[in-house]
Amino acid sequence: MLCVAVMYFFGRDHRGENWWVRLAAPLIAGAGFATVIVFLLKNWSVQTGSTTWFANCLPWLVPVLAVIGFLLPGRAERHGKQLSNSAEGLSEDSKAEAR
Repeated sequence: MLCVAVMYFFGRDHRGENWWVRLAAPLIAGAGFATVIVFLLKNWSVQTGSTTWFANCLPWLVPVLAVIGFLLPGRAERHGKQLSNSAEGLSEDSKAEAR
């Protein structure tokens, strides 16, 4: 994901960086990360030392939480909730510590 973000950022504003920094290095890094993830998932029982259903379900936890993380902030913004580090609802002691 970070590799795509780097390519997107430098695609919009080169900032004097050459093609290696803007495109080639992020593509190679993304391919390396994808390869590692595939090998980890293919050998999951070796990684965990277990073949139980619970251990086999753990890899699905990451994409599920990623989807939840992407959906919740957008949902809060659509419902008019403000997502900030404001001190509303905190006690006076907590507000003083936050400053």
